[in-house]
Amino acid sequence: MAQLLQGSVLQRFTAISGLVFVAAFALAVVLGVFERTICFGGLLRVKGGQWNGQPSPARMAALLSTMAFVVSFLPKVIEYPDEFKALDISQEWIFAIAGTHFTYLASKALVVLGRRV
Repeated sequence: MAQLLQGSVLQRFTAISGLVFVAAFALAVVLGVFERTICFGGLLRVKGGQWNGQPSPARMAALLSTMAFVVSFLPKVIEYPDEFKALDISQEWIFAIAGTHFTYLASKALVVLGRRV
């Protein structure tokens, strides 16, 4: 936090306003969840078709790969914040996350294109 208040006035203003924006966005999401205007109930479920309402393996894989990435890097970032100005992410993590997200998006694209044909 002390590093946030260093630099020129413009740098400090930009950093602080960015944090305020992120905090306001997070607050809006949390309030939306509690007021039930944002629903996460169907987030990991298949929508439509014969599997309607069942857990989606593609969505679960995308969530798990993203969570594994965050859990593996977050402690390092917290412990050594100066070393992670620009993350040095191993190629394996990039391929794992990109692969699961690509699989999910490709399956969604095929469903949408299948409906149009």
